Amino acid sequence: PDIMNVRWLVADEKQYEQNKGHFGDRYPVVFRGANEVVLENRQVLPKAWLVSQVKVESDQLQRLKQMQDPSFDPSRTALAESAPPLALTSAPKPGEVRLEWYEGERLSLSATVAANSLLVLGEKYHKGWKAFVDGRTVEIVPVNHILRGVYLTPGKHTVEFRFDPLPFKIGKWLTLGSFALFGVVALREWWLRRRDNVGTA
Repeated sequence: PDIMNVRWLVADEKQYEQNKGHFGDRYPVVFRGANEVVLENRQVLPKAWLVSQVKVESDQLQRLKQMQDPSFDPSRTALAESAPPLALTSAPKPGEVRLEWYEGERLSLSATVAANSLLVLGEKYHKGWKAFVDGRTVEIVPVNHILRGVYLTPGKHTVEFRFDPLPFKIGKWLTLGSFALFGVVALREWWLRRRDNVGTA
């Protein structure tokens, strides 16, 4: 929940009472309803953050195992499938990220970067997403098994993610083409009927 930006959890009250020992102090109850409780995750990470430490682990099971280790701190270290394309040096505060715009198929962030870093976005990795840093296309890398990220150099940057996969494009143009064809057929039918009515008058 921390890396996916999940701050509120809703649980069935009976189930929560049976398992509340597992939650400990990390997820305190902030609201009780008729049959549900709302828990707050007070260690949730922001929508995006910078890390200057990347551990390379190509094995999926090993990545999951490392993420379950209590010593793993996703706010400082990221797990990636391949080596970073630039040299990273451990920085206590690699910089700051601010979310500027967020909608279903596009989001924009501004980043002030102090040292070579990996910007981690707390959203699921999918090949249909494209990333742009200061208007230039950059590679999106899978991070922490399910998230996506882009590498940044020092300075101020505008980072944009857009969702525009090929199947979506094909579906969109097929739909528009179908509407256009329907319009042409309907217009032709109207014109033929009008011509026949004029001819019989």
